Parts: sequence; C-alpha cells; structure tokens
Amino acid sequence: MERYNKVLKDECIQYFSSNPYSVETILSVSRRIGRDKDILGRTLESLSKEMFINKVELNGEYYYSLSTTPIPSKKNEYPESYLNDFKLLTSREKEVFYQLVDGHSNGQIAQNLIISPDTVKNHISNIYRKLKVNDRVSLIKMYFVNIE
Repeated sequence: MERYNKVLKDECIQYFSSNPYSVETILSVSRRIGRDKDILGRTLESLSKEMFINKVELNGEYYYSLSTTPIPSKKNEYPESYLNDFKLLTSREKEVFYQLVDGHSNGQIAQNLIISPDTVKNHISNIYRKLKVNDRVSLIKMYFVNIE
C-alpha cells in the first residue's frame, strides 16, 4: 500500500507539473489520471500538507493547483501588481477579493467584514466585472497564473 501511495503521489505531482495553471477538484483529477477519487482525496490532502500543491475551499468544495508559492494567509502578503485591472478595485472590493482568494464563502466574508450578504454579492459582482471574470474559479485561476 505504501508503494501505491508513492506512485499515486508521483502521478499527482506529474499531472499538476504538466498542467501548471490547472485548478482541479478531486473528481476532475481522478477522471484525468484514472484513479479512485476517495484514495486520491487522501493523497491530495497529504500533498497539500507537504506544500507540493495548494488547496483552496470554495463553497464546501476543495480545489487543488500546483504550489509555486504557499497560499498567503494575510491580505498584505498578496502582491497587488499581478493584475492589470486590480487598481480599479475599491479598498473594500480588495478586502472581499482577499477573502475570496482565501476560499471564504459569501456568508463567511459577510461575517468577517461585518457587512450584509447582499453587500458581499454586490462587491463580488463588481470584482468580476472589473477583473473580467465570470466566477470564483476563474478568479482563483487568474490569481495563480499571475502570481510571481
């Protein structure tokens, strides 16, 4: 079993290394490499703890990507120069953006920033429009593609 786990870890690292801009769910990775999603889930969890891949939670679903740098945990650790349109965001929209990239749900963002869930939705709509993305996954992909 230990040998199988090592082979599976190597396959995961190889997959993400071959697809460096890919942001995947457990199910999508299992379909792409042809492995059982339950065993793969444990393997991806282990790789995220070892910092080989990043793990982000969005609305209860986990997304994985190649770890070029650890995911920042504080908003002032994010480089703001990686997005051409980032300067168009208001300071409050930037706060919401950081919460989104950290994987928080709308409810968590509302709670963390002490604003209503409807206000969070409005800020998210503005962020999507200004950064020219349609959803959270696209926003996170943009972040991982452009981070230095």
